[in-house]
Amino acid sequence: MTLATPAVCLVGAPTDVGAGLRGTGMGPAALRVAGLAEAIRAQGRAVIDAGDLTGPRHPGEGSGSQGLRHVDEVVAWNRAVFDAVAAALGRGEFPLLMGGDHSLAVGSISAV
Repeated sequence: MTLATPAVCLVGAPTDVGAGLRGTGMGPAALRVAGLAEAIRAQGRAVIDAGDLTGPRHPGEGSGSQGLRHVDEVVAWNRAVFDAVAAALGRGEFPLLMGGDHSLAVGSISAV
């Protein structure tokens, strides 16, 4: 018996709202331009590009309080990430989150 290899579902999360420096929000677009989907397909895997998630805009510079940056926005992004990763898993796909800053790990890991 062989198990089917799940399709890789690309999920973009273009935000840097939780990062100390701006710029990581450009990651999903850069990975697409660099040919990530094509490289995965070259390995014999099907690829589904789910597009980019949407979430709150970056509210501007500021360190937040007690070392936390833009907590409400980070929570909103992580809810969107959680929903997208959980949906991909529910469809039997392998979600590949393209972000964004490291704060997005909360949503993806929670979904898994």
